[in-house]
Amino acid sequence: MSRYSRVFSFIRLSEQYLYMVQARYIISNKVIGVGLRIFITSFMMDSGFKKGVAKNIDEETVEVLIDLEHTDTEEFRKSLEIAIHTGFKSEDPKCIPEKIKVELTKTNNPGWDIPELMFSSQSLLLSQTGKGVNVMIQIREAIKELPNKLADAIKGK
Repeated sequence: MSRYSRVFSFIRLSEQYLYMVQARYIISNKVIGVGLRIFITSFMMDSGFKKGVAKNIDEETVEVLIDLEHTDTEEFRKSLEIAIHTGFKSEDPKCIPEKIKVELTKTNNPGWDIPELMFSSQSLLLSQTGKGVNVMIQIREAIKELPNKLADAIKGK
């Protein structure tokens, strides 16, 4: 590779990043513990984004940080809201996808360290797997007591 082609490659790469922006979206309504972060992470990956993360803020709020082109901030907000309204399903009756709002709150905060989507999705997967293991342990403990409870029920206790 010649010296000039390296310079031109650097310029093209620099131009690409000049138009990138970090955006913060707040998603509110009963959204914690219903699988929304996984849905959002999958949406970002399926949409071709490289950097982003969905985090719980409190019982009613999820924060989404993402790198995207400056012109796409409102388009992403609309697309995500439509995807949630039409594709997200929750078993929790308090979580009504059609009432979930996605709001763009800030852009370009130099303090944000937005991870690669692949890393944040792996972390989320481990977290969800841990929750599943805990539920399986609780089920196992409940099943251990089942024979005694059945015997007591048959004896009329």
